[in-house]
Amino acid sequence: MPMTAMIVMMCGLIAVFLRGGKLHNYLVAQAEGIFRDAGFSTSLEQPEALPGGGVNFVDLLARRGEVLICVEVETTPRNVVSNARKARLLGLPLVVLVPSRKVQRTVRNTLAASGVLPGGKPICVLLLGQLRQAVTNSFPELSAASGERKNRKTNQIRGAGDAC
Repeated sequence: MPMTAMIVMMCGLIAVFLRGGKLHNYLVAQAEGIFRDAGFSTSLEQPEALPGGGVNFVDLLARRGEVLICVEVETTPRNVVSNARKARLLGLPLVVLVPSRKVQRTVRNTLAASGVLPGGKPICVLLLGQLRQAVTNSFPELSAASGERKNRKTNQIRGAGDAC
């Protein structure tokens, strides 16, 4: 591996571990595993060029075919509106992963008051177990129990936020 490529990779790894606390990083890693298990390719701390200049980072970007999902982990509601605006500028639907029902409720209220709709879609604010279920329901062919759920109504991520 060329030295410049190795330096860029190491800087990216350092950025991942310096951003957020232990809980934030744990939730990002768990979300990445959920999406990878469902056949998505993922990028952590994905740099994205913003219209009008500048670059911002997305905690997790998951892609499978035509589906592209922006995932931001929020342990408090402090940055959720700015992350929703970032997703709107990128034209991407947004999934916000939160650690507790209390944070989920607060984040939902904060977002509702802001009126921001990234990608023109509602924002999914999910707990880790809800994310796992939403991804499994959206792509049941990957679930071991998919045969049992063929006729069951699902809460799909579809392009990432339609049903949230």
